[in-house]
Amino acid sequence: MSVVAKRVLVTGGAGFLGSHLCERLVARGDDVLCVDNYFTGRKDNVARLLGDPHFEALRHDITHPLFVEADEIYNLACPASPIHYQFDPVQTTKTSVIGAINMLGLAKRLKAKIFQASTSEVYGDPGVHPQPEAYRGNVNPIGPRACYDEGKRCAETLFFDYFRQHQLRIRVARIFNTYGPRMHPHDGRVVSNFIVQALQGAPITLYGRRRPCHRPRQPRQSSRDLGRRTGRDGHRAYRLAFCYHPPSASRGRSRPALPRHHAGHHAPRVATHHRARRRAHPDHRLFR
Repeated sequence: MSVVAKRVLVTGGAGFLGSHLCERLVARGDDVLCVDNYFTGRKDNVARLLGDPHFEALRHDITHPLFVEADEIYNLACPASPIHYQFDPVQTTKTSVIGAINMLGLAKRLKAKIFQASTSEVYGDPGVHPQPEAYRGNVNPIGPRACYDEGKRCAETLFFDYFRQHQLRIRVARIFNTYGPRMHPHDGRVVSNFIVQALQGAPITLYGRRRPCHRPRQPRQSSRDLGRRTGRDGHRAYRLAFCYHPPSASRGRSRPALPRHHAGHHAPRVATHHRARRRAHPDHRLFR
């Protein structure tokens, strides 16, 4: 008995996280259409998939309408590094907002599930650490980072308005710091700077004395969780590594504290701690 493969559209599919997600979806047996304008994404990231009959790559900017057929849509298109998104802040905002409108319109027409890759930056410069789920952020709407922060906040608004007004099946995940293979060497963030400086024998930059608010995640871990989140029915918003319901269902519930590293484990191996949080979190069933 033959099974019809699911048609999946991944915007930003040639990027750092998008390429790992495309690999996982193809391995799952889906037909994947990778859409990217290659501003920060690279063809090399998906080169090994190009010979697969279940994978197709398309150069396209999602600020322009896209007319394709799909059963699920993953919207990951937007530069995430301050160096990249501040290069053209107007285009960054357009990618988040107009891109979301185009993808939501496509999902509405196709009656498809749609996932939005949001960010911890929607909290801005938080005054609370760690942030409880009821925390709404401390954002500067006119600062140099606002093109990314406010664009992603507006995209979340659009997604939930499409859910309320059109009953669209949505997912929203606020992705925290992620690092790993295919990360751009000039990403400009802590882990990539540390590795590049170490490889070049340059002085290592230490970023202040404050304890980090979030532990970095590996791309395979994030891509695995994105696939699981989108595969569920209903609508929910999630933080990757911390998942939560929309405010009406989560009022008063706080985020669990980050567990300490176990002896003998290297700091980058965060998957162990992710499994531990499944049992600790009151919504551990969402991670299954």
